Amino acid sequence: REEQEPEEQITIPERPKEPVPDEIKNHEGYSQIFELIKSVAENVGVENIQLVDYMRDGAWVIEASAEDVSQLIGKRGHTLDSVQYLMNIIFNKGNDESRIKIVLDAQGYREKRYQSLIHLANRMARKAVVSHRPIELEPMSTLDRRTIHMALKDRTDVETFSKGSEPMRRVVISSLKKKNYNKQTNAEWQPLAVDDEEEVEEADEEDDEDVKE
Repeated sequence: REEQEPEEQITIPERPKEPVPDEIKNHEGYSQIFELIKSVAENVGVENIQLVDYMRDGAWVIEASAEDVSQLIGKRGHTLDSVQYLMNIIFNKGNDESRIKIVLDAQGYREKRYQSLIHLANRMARKAVVSHRPIELEPMSTLDRRTIHMALKDRTDVETFSKGSEPMRRVVISSLKKKNYNKQTNAEWQPLAVDDEEEVEEADEEDDEDVKE
């Protein structure tokens, strides 16, 4: 019986928080976005919600916290994603040339998922290389697909690409032959996906439990 290779250590790059620029704070839709979040939170049973905002990776992030904030997150983050989608539509209405990317987080849920996706991406990349077959990920949001793409963009042994139409669009991770290892296929990300749905669900369940605690 062959010994299992030790799992490689993955370094998660730091994503510093920066102040929100006046361009966003002075926007006519700034307060409207906060009111929208509070209204949705109240409708799903989240009381005394606290909101803080900052910039990270070029995106305007609004983070919510409350004792029962898991109600705002929803199953596998679906409620959070839906509200975030509305926020982007409302705030960027009529601003096609200078759109602001808005991310709604809840007590670090997005950051935990970001880290779990990076680990997942590298595990599935190793699986693709060892098995010599493409690995299809489960359907993901644009934000999650981008995380997978960026996590593997510097690897020379795999390539990533997206397939399918929303909301079933997914990332595929495929191994590269040695002669193509110098090919920079991941330099520019495209929307992606994963075949090990159970692994992602387990990560999400762990995140939900952490938030509930």
